[in-house]
Amino acid sequence: MAGLALAGAVALGAASPNVAGTSAMVSFAGGHTRIGSEGGPPAETPPFIVDVKPFLLAGC
Repeated sequence: MAGLALAGAVALGAASPNVAGTSAMVSFAGGHTRIGSEGGPPAETPPFIVDVKPFLLAGC
């Protein structure tokens, strides 16, 4: 049960994230991750495995 793969993430660069027009994207490879827990609140049980497709996340 490997965590969500973050390999291949692209650095956001030296520009301030509050600069207008910043369009840096971070790439996430996707993978398998476990959500939930055995001993948490009822809304967080039972744990289960999900597949996350690769995705891009825009810098702010």
